[in-house]
Amino acid sequence: MKLAITLLFVLLLSFSAFGQAKRYEVGISVSGSTDSKSEVESFLKRELRSLGDVDIVETGDFTIFVSAIKLQLKSGSYTGFSVSYDATETISCNGKIYFDLVDSGHQTGGKDDLRKIIESIIIDFDKIILEKKRKMK
Repeated sequence: MKLAITLLFVLLLSFSAFGQAKRYEVGISVSGSTDSKSEVESFLKRELRSLGDVDIVETGDFTIFVSAIKLQLKSGSYTGFSVSYDATETISCNGKIYFDLVDSGHQTGGKDDLRKIIESIIIDFDKIILEKKRKMK
């Protein structure tokens, strides 16, 4: 009986080791309005973690560069955000590191739309880039 339990345990461990899904390492870089940078970074990290197979790192398989600027009228009234982003894939060749642009875009929204804009960027990143990588396994 002990032998059967031990064999079952070893079998389960071997299946779990081979069945582990690939994890993707993603770096983020945020620039733009000083007062919105931390909010943008927080939304980015939250949305990336929600994908389930992404680890947020300094330098990884991909990097998402985001520039978010608050929009305001000449009178000083704050009206919304302008957000541009580039997603790059890190490629190593002959000891050098290169960044291949794999997606980019620009979105604008009202003052309450920043989270929706960031969600949309990460949905696109997942759909355009990560889903293709997952299918290549």
